Amino acid sequence: LSPWKVLCHSDAALLDATGLSRSEFDYVCNICQPALLEYRSTMHASVGEGHHISVYNMLAITLHWLRKSPSFRSLGVQYSYSSERALRTVVWKVIDILYDHLVPAMIKPIPPNAPSSRLSTLQNVKIIIDSTFIPLPAAEKKRSNAIILRAQRKQL
Repeated sequence: LSPWKVLCHSDAALLDATGLSRSEFDYVCNICQPALLEYRSTMHASVGEGHHISVYNMLAITLHWLRKSPSFRSLGVQYSYSSERALRTVVWKVIDILYDHLVPAMIKPIPPNAPSSRLSTLQNVKIIIDSTFIPLPAAEKKRSNAIILRAQRKQL
């Protein structure tokens, strides 16, 4: 039984398995579909039965794996795929495709000319990621390590 045939009939089942509603799943699929189709067309026979997996099934299996973290063996049993190796290969490749296509589509830097009051200008933003990296000065790091070493010695 293919995952998509099971999940497409029930919004609750799709949400439980992938964490996405039907419209969200379709959105992700539309963004990634050209790359998924290209990958599917280039699959080699060495992947085993993986070359028969549809784009929707590849995406559903990968999102299920990312959400629930089942073993590839149990994932194969659940969706009637005998080759763990084929599933592993497909999942890793689809993760690469998701990263290459979703991250640029969903995470955009705030333009440098944006006003300082971002609350009023970014109404549709759901999350802001601050990726500022502030290194600790070397002296502070050495001092911190010395304090930890002293504390460890006192415990001995």
